[in-house]
Amino acid sequence: MQLSSYLLNAVADNGVSKVFGVAGDYNLRFLSHIASDERLEWIGTCNELNAAYAADGYARVNGLAVIAVTHGVGELSAINGIAGAYAEHVPVIMIGAMPSTDSITEKRMMHHTLQDGDLLHFVRAYGEVTVTQKVLSDPATAARDIDEAIAMCRASRRPVYLGVPVDMIERDIAVTAPGPVSIPAVDTGQRSAFAAAVRRVLGDARQAVVLVGPEVGRFGLAGRMERLAGLGVPICSTFAAKGVIDERLAAWVGFYDRSPSAASAAAQIVEHADALIVVGSPLADNEVGSPVSPAVEHARVLLRPGFIRVGEDTFDSIDFDTAVAELVEAAGATSFGAPTVTSGRRPAADASNATATVPGLIAQAQLWPAVAGGLADGDTVVVETGTSLAGMADQSLPADCRYLTQWLWGSIGFALPAALGAGLADPTRRLILVTGEGSLQLTAQELSSYARYGVDVAIVLVHNSGYTIERSLDGWNAEYNDIAEWDYEQVFTGLTAGRVQNVHAETPEQATKYLREHTTGITVVHVHTSKHDVPRLLRAVAEQTANSPERQ
Repeated sequence: MQLSSYLLNAVADNGVSKVFGVAGDYNLRFLSHIASDERLEWIGTCNELNAAYAADGYARVNGLAVIAVTHGVGELSAINGIAGAYAEHVPVIMIGAMPSTDSITEKRMMHHTLQDGDLLHFVRAYGEVTVTQKVLSDPATAARDIDEAIAMCRASRRPVYLGVPVDMIERDIAVTAPGPVSIPAVDTGQRSAFAAAVRRVLGDARQAVVLVGPEVGRFGLAGRMERLAGLGVPICSTFAAKGVIDERLAAWVGFYDRSPSAASAAAQIVEHADALIVVGSPLADNEVGSPVSPAVEHARVLLRPGFIRVGEDTFDSIDFDTAVAELVEAAGATSFGAPTVTSGRRPAADASNATATVPGLIAQAQLWPAVAGGLADGDTVVVETGTSLAGMADQSLPADCRYLTQWLWGSIGFALPAALGAGLADPTRRLILVTGEGSLQLTAQELSSYARYGVDVAIVLVHNSGYTIERSLDGWNAEYNDIAEWDYEQVFTGLTAGRVQNVHAETPEQATKYLREHTTGITVVHVHTSKHDVPRLLRAVAEQTANSPERQ
């Protein structure tokens, strides 16, 4: 069997039906095989970075994604998007087409290289942002390398890199009956010790609380957290985990928000719990505050991919999934009292007096409830880093709403291509994109792919004259936080060849109405805010970062 056939069969057998990327001379022969495969559709994006973002969005919905690019220039263009997938545990297979095996071994001077004869520079670069890198240069081992890489991608929920030299694309490779891919076994002794340690923590606790982070969602463990809630364990979420836990659950006590202005009851529950259990959180600065609260940093139990700790003891051979399963089992054998603070839910903000002073501008305090009011059960909602992310964080979501953000990596411009990928992964759901004009200007050209591939979307575009999130941190009136003025209607009309509807919401009610009315096609709901108006959470972040060691 040819290498290309084996590789494409493998990704299709793992549920992938779209391959994202950009054509280049090193990968053209490989792309011809994608084009002839009835199970796969090539999604050509405007550049490789956007392809990586789109693959990220696709993988968050589908469970796995593939991007194929050319050597050097294509790989480096995509690497920021792959790094984001690595940081946020998103399983993406990066296929980099390479010069021939002879060119590599003989160190030939090839185009799209650094002209030093070393044609493995970019394989090593991907070593920083993928869990494994395989150059498929040996027909005897290529099939096994492919199988192992895909298994590692799925298990770790992180990207992998496959380098395909051009002379290997149609090379016959050795194919044997696939054997089991080695996955480290769980040490039964450690598992028993871990289970006993968790039972002791829960049994001795006056107040046990679980703080849920985004990795719970990435590893498909939200159902287990909701089982804990059903057992009476109070559940609190970081904002990075918004959309992971059903916020209507009786045991869900709110978002962990340490900012002084928030007066968060949920934060009080977390800080005063004598048995805090942190699940799936890297404890990043923009997730739990900086510096990290001692109560959170020294939580009695910390469970995340690659790191399992109870008290001072770590359990290196226990995987995240197993640890969470043992936690739920231990909780089932434990009785829990009511939390000392019964609810961390923030009352709905009273925006009745928060009107903008300029006609046609909508106050931030009114905008985000209006956007949330336009959402429907089952929507896929993709929210951009920055003002949009902060504004939507405080809003309640409808039932069965899929909510996608890039909270931790935070690369602005991510959301528009990522929403394309999410929409292609599941076209049965209504797709809503919420973004600001600063972020949109980085990746706006990918709007053309929505029209090209028939992806329906409603886009809430917030016009606020620049990078409002950066203004709130530093440079309130600085020119470097301004952006160029675009004629967005003309831009969108040109990018979609006229297949777009632009509507302007001058009141919160109009914003809600336009979103509710969207069913098919591309609709852009333009809303305007003052460049110095910021959502509540963004003010809180500014408060926190003002005293952060990183800001001194």
